[in-house]
Amino acid sequence: MTDELVGTLTDNELIQGYMDGNIECFDLLLSRYQAKVYGYILSVVKDKDIADDIFQDTFFKVVA
Repeated sequence: MTDELVGTLTDNELIQGYMDGNIECFDLLLSRYQAKVYGYILSVVKDKDIADDIFQDTFFKVVA
């Protein structure tokens, strides 16, 4: 799957692609939502180190 094609896929298509073994799909999903999710976590906990840990744990659980 080319980078150009991956960039045009919906979130559901990217999730399916990742479930089918395409790591690029997860990378794109992460890049789409990383700033928003991290920003939200940081606004709640108001501590960068804790926000970093929660963010990492969140995406680890998504992958697992």
